[in-house]
Amino acid sequence: HAGSVYAFVNAAEHMKAALDLLISDEERPRRAELLHRLSDIYIYTGRPDKAIEAGLASAALWRDLGSDVKQAEAYLHVSFCCHWQGKEIDAVKHIQRALKCIENRPEQIALLARVNAQWGLAATVMGEPLLAREKLQQADILHSSVGGADAFIAVVSLWSLSWCAFLTESPGQMLAYALRGAQVCSTSHKPEWEPMMDYSAAWACMQLGQLAEGQRLAQEALLKAQQHGVVGAQGWANLVQAFLAIQAGQWEEAEKSAASAYAIATMLHDADMQARVLWSRSVCAGWRDDWQRAIDDIKAALAMARKDGETSMVFPHLLVQAAKAHFFAGKLAEAQHYLDEAMQYAQSRHYRQLPALGQRLQGRIWEAQGRFVEAQPCFEHSLAELLALDDQVEYARTQEA
Repeated sequence: HAGSVYAFVNAAEHMKAALDLLISDEERPRRAELLHRLSDIYIYTGRPDKAIEAGLASAALWRDLGSDVKQAEAYLHVSFCCHWQGKEIDAVKHIQRALKCIENRPEQIALLARVNAQWGLAATVMGEPLLAREKLQQADILHSSVGGADAFIAVVSLWSLSWCAFLTESPGQMLAYALRGAQVCSTSHKPEWEPMMDYSAAWACMQLGQLAEGQRLAQEALLKAQQHGVVGAQGWANLVQAFLAIQAGQWEEAEKSAASAYAIATMLHDADMQARVLWSRSVCAGWRDDWQRAIDDIKAALAMARKDGETSMVFPHLLVQAAKAHFFAGKLAEAQHYLDEAMQYAQSRHYRQLPALGQRLQGRIWEAQGRFVEAQPCFEHSLAELLALDDQVEYARTQEA
C-alpha cells in the first residue's frame, strides 16, 4: 500500500513539472485545473499549507479568467483544506468568498448545496450544532432538488450529522449516521473517504461501551487510511485508538497511539487534533491516579485549543476534564471554576450529554464540601438526562457515583 502514497507523490512531481511549462496566456485554464488537482494531492499526503497555496493560486487564475463558477469551486476546495488543519474560521471565510462568486448565479444549485454542506461541516467542528443542522438541512434540500448524486455532499453531511449527534443526541444516533456514511463511501467507490466514517463509528462504539467493535473499526480506519495514503485520517484513527485503549486499560497501547496521532497533528499544524491528544493523555493519567499529570496535560490541551482564536467542539469536554482532574487532586475551588465555564459553554450551544456529566461532577463537588442536600438533585438530573439519551455507559457510572 506504499504504492498509492508514492503514486501521489510522483503525480505531484509530474504536475509541478507540467506547471512550469504552462506559461502562455492560452494555457492559463489548464494551469488553473492542474493547480486544483495538485492541491488535492497535497491534502491527501498531509501537506495542507501547500494545498492551500496551490488552491488559492488556482482561484486567482480563475478570477483573472472571469470564471465565477470555477473560482467558487476553488475557494470551496481551499475551505476544505483549512478544515484538515482544524482552521474552521478560515474555512468559513473561504466559503463566504465562494458564495460571493456565485451570488448572481441562481442556477448554480449544486454548488450552493456544496457551500451549505461545507458550512455545516465547519459549524460542527466549531461546536455549533444548531447552525450546523440548519446549513446541512439547506444543503440536503438543494442537493435533492438536483438529483442528490454528489457523493461529497452526502459524505460530508453524514460525517457532520454523526458528530452533531455526539454533541446533542445519543451515541446510538451517532453510530447510525457514521455507518450510513461508510455505506455511501462504499457504494460511491470512494474508499479513501471511508476512514473518516470508520473512526467516527469507532468513537460512537466507545460511547456505547462496545470496546471490541470500536477497536476493530479504529484499526480498519487506520489500515484504510494508510492504504490510500490519507495522512489526516491516520491521525484521527490513532487518536480514537488511544481513547479506546485507555477504556480497555491498555496504557502502553494508548501512549503509542497518542504519540502517532500527535506526530501527524504536528505535521499538519492541526492544533485541534493536538489538543485532543493531550486530552487523551490527561484522561489516561487520571485512570492511573496520577492527577497532577492529568492537570498538567489538560492545561496544555486547553492552551493548545485556544490557539489561533479557534474553539473546537470538544472545548467544553476539555474544561470538564480539567474540572475532574482538579477535583480528584483535592483542588475544589479550581474544579468548580472549570466546571462553571464548561456548563455555561455547553448549555449555550445546546449540548446534551456533557451537561449531564457536568451535573454528576457538580454533585460530587458538593458532596465533598458536605452539601449533601444540594448534591442529591444533581445526581438525579444527571441520571434522568442520561436515561433520556439512552447513554447506558455514563448512566451506570453515574449510579456508581
